[in-house]
Amino acid sequence: VWELVRKEVAQRERERGRRQDEEDSPSDEQAQAQAGDEAADGGPTVGPAIWSLLTDWCCLDEDASAGARASLTVVVDTLTTAVSSARGDVGASARWLATLSSLCASLRHRRQRYPDTPMHLSSFDQQLRRLLSSTAASVARTVGVDVLGKPMVAATLLADARVADAAVAQRVHTGPVVQDVVDGLDELHGHLVRANVPALLVREVMTHVLSLLGRQIVNGMMRHAHFCNSGNGFRIKMAISVLDEYVSRHEGLRAALTGLDVASEASTLMVIDKSSLTVDTLLRTVTPSLTHRQVRTLLLNYTPEKDLKELVVPKSLISALEKARAAAERRTHATERLAFDLSVPQVSLAFLAGKTE
Repeated sequence: VWELVRKEVAQRERERGRRQDEEDSPSDEQAQAQAGDEAADGGPTVGPAIWSLLTDWCCLDEDASAGARASLTVVVDTLTTAVSSARGDVGASARWLATLSSLCASLRHRRQRYPDTPMHLSSFDQQLRRLLSSTAASVARTVGVDVLGKPMVAATLLADARVADAAVAQRVHTGPVVQDVVDGLDELHGHLVRANVPALLVREVMTHVLSLLGRQIVNGMMRHAHFCNSGNGFRIKMAISVLDEYVSRHEGLRAALTGLDVASEASTLMVIDKSSLTVDTLLRTVTPSLTHRQVRTLLLNYTPEKDLKELVVPKSLISALEKARAAAERRTHATERLAFDLSVPQVSLAFLAGKTE
């Protein structure tokens, strides 16, 4: 299947070359080599090439033969293998996101044009969407946890660098660690845009990355009591303001900053006057994204600065939070979470519904 895709891509490149001026036109050998590289990497011409083959094989027809229908499974298996081999390589994964998006969009247009879609095409569509969603989630987790997780924690929780490895701890004292995070986000955004990933999907991937960064900050604060102080609260706010400035420069990314809501709320909890807080005020206004259990843990970990008595946490507030947590768990028959999960939920594919914003 993949060799057929390569040939289809090469043929397209040759036809495009013939239409160009002779001096600018690449040779057939150059075009085929370029097309082969793009096909191997999930380049922009792969999606249309696969679609062309499926049309030629009559796989998309309502009365498609059993062999033609089986070819769809082979295509999905081939794509899954290729995408899996690219995981960890953000650039290659971004190109595969563009390829899968192209295929899914083509199927969507076909299904809109022909409402009575054959069952085998509906199944093919679902498999492609699952692969696209899992690939987007994998990219977000690779960048949000494996690449930028430690720098983000080190940039915001500087009271103690024990959560960071030696290299990151050294950067705390020798350079702007927050800028490392911005550079990493910019690199990811560049890969996605250059690969022509749909704008809505770009925004969602970026939102998940920022959400992972925010969750790791709060997890660090709940795990290490010495991170819970007003100094780190202000550091988190400064880091978020730097990221806010970055996303504001990119049209359509502004909404992605909501991924950092949990970190923003935890930082606010560190710096506000706690003497007159109530459970209702906390959960509705200050920390709406956090659970009773998480808020209680952060407040128990909190160490006020000297001579700032208004920041001391009243014992009555801790007791009230515990009672509210117990009541909530009885009502929902579920135990409230403490640490945030660092997995990425299923990625929405809103762009396939024809949305542009």
